[in-house]
Amino acid sequence: MKILRPLANPEKENSFSVKWRKRRFVLFTQLLSGLTPPVRILDVGGTEYFWRNVRFVPESETSIVLLNLYEIDVTLPWISSVVGNGMDLSRYGDGEFDIVFSNSVIEHLGSWENQLKMASEIRRVGKHYFV
Repeated sequence: MKILRPLANPEKENSFSVKWRKRRFVLFTQLLSGLTPPVRILDVGGTEYFWRNVRFVPESETSIVLLNLYEIDVTLPWISSVVGNGMDLSRYGDGEFDIVFSNSVIEHLGSWENQLKMASEIRRVGKHYFV
């Protein structure tokens, strides 16, 4: 299976994985374009690297909160990082985010029950969601 690794490498610009994510991201930007600023995005399991890699340039009133099991360093002024778990978003109110975004995380939660917990929380805190 070593021969397939380069195709799935998220750090290689020409990998299948990166090309597919960029194609999906076009759909996300279409959803985003229909929203009125200010726009708050919660990215469950996200990284600043991802947003740089897809060359996302936000409107002036767009902010992204990266939620991960551990703190990650961020340098972009419109991105912040918090520690948390996508299955428990109780720190956030219903509809607190305009969009909840999650790229390739839900399938790594193990059980179907855990996936349902995360999906339920995403629907609760987001007015829209893109998973």
